[in-house]
Amino acid sequence: MNTPMKNLITKSAFFVAMLSLLVSCEKSVRIELPTPEDQMHLNVSKESVEITFFSDEQTAVTFSWNTSGYAAQGRTVRYSFKMDISGNNFETSIPKVDVTGVNSISFSPSQLKGFLDDWDITDGTKVMVEAEVIATLVETESIETQKYEKPEVSKVTFELTCRQEEIQIQIGGQTYPFVNNMAFIVVENPSDVRCVSGSYSKNISVPEKGLWFFGLNYENRSINVARPQIWMLGDADINGWTLGGMPEMVASDESGKIKKWNGILFPGEMKFPLTFGGEGFSRPYLMPMSENAPLSNASVQLLQTGYPDLKWKVNESDAGEYNITLDIENMTISFEKLHDALPYREIWICGSATSAGWTTPFPLKLNYDRNEKVFVFEGSLKQGELKFPLAGSTYEIPFIMPKVVRPDGLMPITNNYSNIHEIEVVKDAYDHKWKVEDYEVGDYILKVDTINKQMRAQKK
Repeated sequence: MNTPMKNLITKSAFFVAMLSLLVSCEKSVRIELPTPEDQMHLNVSKESVEITFFSDEQTAVTFSWNTSGYAAQGRTVRYSFKMDISGNNFETSIPKVDVTGVNSISFSPSQLKGFLDDWDITDGTKVMVEAEVIATLVETESIETQKYEKPEVSKVTFELTCRQEEIQIQIGGQTYPFVNNMAFIVVENPSDVRCVSGSYSKNISVPEKGLWFFGLNYENRSINVARPQIWMLGDADINGWTLGGMPEMVASDESGKIKKWNGILFPGEMKFPLTFGGEGFSRPYLMPMSENAPLSNASVQLLQTGYPDLKWKVNESDAGEYNITLDIENMTISFEKLHDALPYREIWICGSATSAGWTTPFPLKLNYDRNEKVFVFEGSLKQGELKFPLAGSTYEIPFIMPKVVRPDGLMPITNNYSNIHEIEVVKDAYDHKWKVEDYEVGDYILKVDTINKQMRAQKK
């Protein structure tokens, strides 16, 4: 074998030998720290814990433990407690609890119920829960002399169940179930209301007759009783049938038994849900006694799932500003019409004075200000003309136009902050428009008031 090949083999062999030596050395210096012997012996007060909604006990389960081996040596120790579904390796544990200075910790039924909810454990399901107490050394030496020592850990397991119960409100011989921990009930005899579940029965205090909300409160194992919140739903309101934007009826005093609403009603229908947002229209409602009920003073009824689907009907001649009052003690409704209003729920703006020009479909739609009860355009206007379409796609529709114009059919927008224009709705008869002169160009707020039949122009 020639010399260069010999040298190559020799160097390769040397490299392999050195690599083996390094690996061997690393293995020889790796230190496996011993796990401290469990001297705390964590104990649970019950091997099987069942909680119920009607549990009167303040404490459902208690954990206790002995002093750690580290502490017995006179060393400073910090204790902490964790709990999780057994087998989860504490990856979904309750927040770690600092228990330094005590040798026990207790949990109430409501706390355990909260943990089960966080773990997505349904009522009636029995689960094995693992708890641990951890004793961690608190280093008192300098950083240079500190050395890591494993915490001392003690664990225990127990069974946990929240009993599946059918909890109901009972009034006389009639029972009412809870749906999503809620019940809405019209109470005629306030002294005869009870909460029942199996053989359990408890009196519920209801101050007065009328419509009430009953809520299961797992925090203190009780039933909350209150006058309910009420919203308006339907295309008679500017919000339409959107569950997430319903306007709320406002309580007129602290009792909450009189609810009021003020605003514009447009042609359409409406009813009054008792829950807000979410999905699906099956929910409790206050409804009229018959379909297509007129806007007159009358009785109302509670329908738990919204069936039959009875609604109030607002005709075009009814459109206007109203005060609506719901008396949920006596279950009546009243409508007070304050003003007529133009029966349009959507208004656009178009014209050469706007950024959209005369393009169709009309891209610029006015926003509705529920507080001022006006439709609002806010933006730049250039030299040109404008008017307000009452539909979004074609010119063969009514328009809001200035009622008073110059001989040329135009009315200057003017930059006077107090400028108010009387408006009218016109289709085909003539074509009046507002005119933005070159000296009036700028940023504007235009407010179309369908109640007072005015357009107010304000230059910024």
